[in-house]
Amino acid sequence: MFIVLGLTEKIKSSKRIIQRYKTEEELRDIFKVDRLRRVARKLLVFRVVGEPAKWYLVSFDLKQVKKKKGGYRIPTKEYSIIKDVAYWNMCARVDNSTYVCPPDGVEEVETKIKEYTEYVEVYPVEPHDEKTTDYLMERLSETIMYIITQLLMQAEKIEKTGHPRAIAKGIEMLKKLEKLLEKYKIPGFINAGNRLKEAIEAHKKE
Repeated sequence: MFIVLGLTEKIKSSKRIIQRYKTEEELRDIFKVDRLRRVARKLLVFRVVGEPAKWYLVSFDLKQVKKKKGGYRIPTKEYSIIKDVAYWNMCARVDNSTYVCPPDGVEEVETKIKEYTEYVEVYPVEPHDEKTTDYLMERLSETIMYIITQLLMQAEKIEKTGHPRAIAKGIEMLKKLEKLLEKYKIPGFINAGNRLKEAIEAHKKE
């Protein structure tokens, strides 16, 4: 089986990929097919593989959130929380509701998503072609930059304010970084982490 996804808005209809219209129960942003048609080959394609896998594709749907004072809102806050958890687990973001995660990160991401929706699916996958592999690597680079930026921004906040909440958050981020560094010895992580440590230690001495 293949999972097809990516820039599908130009296609306008799921029928061009899966030969039928999607049901209400099916996830919006992924297409599951046994055979790749011409239009599908132009998109991102992951092949579903056996366990254990190097990558896991996680896709979900968040419905509108009910407001306390009535009406509904777009779940922007929930998407942001899920994104942060996914990035700190070294997942590559395809879009707001689809990530490709390594084996040691997928469980935490899935658990967080299930706090907000029951519409979530996880597949063990591998990129089917070169364009999909290249896209995955590009998105992983964005994940790395996100983490580095978060570390540096927190260090700067502590340096400027020395606020106890900022320090507490910095300590929490260092714990997450320590977990990442057990597997990913990325120089940018180490350098940004050292900057954050120095900022925290400087204010502890004051």
